[in-house]
Amino acid sequence: MKNFVNAFLLILSLAVVGCQQKEDGAEPVQVIGKWQLTHIEGTNMIADAPPGPPIALLYQETIEFKAGNTFIRTRSNGYVATGTYTLYHNTDDDKGIRVQFTNPDLNYHELPGTPVRQEFSGYNGLLALRFLKSGALMEDHRAYDGYNFFYEKVKTNN
Repeated sequence: MKNFVNAFLLILSLAVVGCQQKEDGAEPVQVIGKWQLTHIEGTNMIADAPPGPPIALLYQETIEFKAGNTFIRTRSNGYVATGTYTLYHNTDDDKGIRVQFTNPDLNYHELPGTPVRQEFSGYNGLLALRFLKSGALMEDHRAYDGYNFFYEKVKTNN
């Protein structure tokens, strides 16, 4: 009888696992590879404020996430930064990639029309990129009316 109960529980467990579906039907995002900065948006946390105009890119940028949890961020203006990354999943709407820059001073973006660059050195080289439902990544700085930087995965011909 004990063997019958164990066999029944095993079959039931396999059936439950085999029948589970993803809630939103989306495939998981493959992190490893190159991600291209596609656009920047200004934000304003004031209620009912209209969105700002699109912001021109001053450079082309990619972030390449590699096996072994390392990354390299490069820009067309000669900037190169490296570091490590980990994945996080707080909730279904709050999941993404945390990066740690090897040199915290390289955690910045240059913006058009501003005499200084938008620096994030106060984060000690830490940065979070959040997954969007579209599969894109967003570097989110809305909490202090900052800019948002959007990245799309570069498709490869494999």
